[in-house]
Amino acid sequence: MIKKIAILGAGLSGLTLATKLKNSAEVTVFEKSHSVGGRMSTRNHHKHSFDHGAQYFSVKSNAFAGFLEPFKGDHIVKEWRPNIVEIAVNGKASPVIWKQPRYVAAPGMRDLCEAIASGLNIELSKNIAQVESRDDGNWLILDDCQTLGPYDWIITTIPSHQAAVLLPNDCSIQTALSAVQMKGCYALMLGFDDQVDIPWDAALRPILSADQAISWVAVNSTKPNRNNGYSVLVQSSNDWANERLDADQNEIKTFLLRDLEDLLGSRLPSRIYEKLHKWRYANVSKPANQDYLMDEVLHLAACGDWCLHGKVEAAFLSADALARKLKDIMS
Repeated sequence: MIKKIAILGAGLSGLTLATKLKNSAEVTVFEKSHSVGGRMSTRNHHKHSFDHGAQYFSVKSNAFAGFLEPFKGDHIVKEWRPNIVEIAVNGKASPVIWKQPRYVAAPGMRDLCEAIASGLNIELSKNIAQVESRDDGNWLILDDCQTLGPYDWIITTIPSHQAAVLLPNDCSIQTALSAVQMKGCYALMLGFDDQVDIPWDAALRPILSADQAISWVAVNSTKPNRNNGYSVLVQSSNDWANERLDADQNEIKTFLLRDLEDLLGSRLPSRIYEKLHKWRYANVSKPANQDYLMDEVLHLAACGDWCLHGKVEAAFLSADALARKLKDIMS
């Protein structure tokens, strides 16, 4: 009998897992958002676009390199070679030399996830409120009390804290999920009519005081195959954001704008687009330190970048390892 599997989350981990399992089981991916991508998201507004989550990724493993090869051939994955600097506390900018290639998806980071999602069974705008294990299998309880199931396996690929809330209290991976620590991030998207006088494509800034919010700035429109609109993406440090996740969002935006002007040493021109996005779970400060988590009795599992080290490649590797384990179990 063909196994039925529900995967929660349509980010890179969920889509990778579904791709790896689609020929071995009946797989459905459920995503609470209206689009795939998770933290590999892209925000489009007329002629401006912003990668407001993951900025780029590297490729270190043969498995990830092989997985990406078809997308490189289709020109969806492209190397990004920015003029990148590190800005010291005195405002001096020093060149940063990447020792290995960094990649982006084109024309936006989400496009890689959309390409992977092609042909998969994905249910968007499905907000799962609870996972229940019953005698006849595992069930999904939606926020409107609708039930879906039974499933032979339910796998979460969402942030660890959200997975812990959804899964049953007696699930054996609850302790490991609760031990994972993640931090937030604010992303500020700025769209301009004309080019701004910024002498680099991207900048890193070490955080040396509590008054410094920004850790990364990118002229998003310098990435390969982006729209013509001059787009700037600002990201806060994780620690700064974590202390202010419930703060007034207008105050956060004002602080980031002021900090950006301090970093640039000049006033910003008027913007035609200005939007703040809060990522409550953006990075991993304490990972699970294992490829995935699994309860073989209840047939529940969890994977994601938080299992390893919080990078794009980690999201793939975690899902890849879990897919191989599930294939062994189901064979």
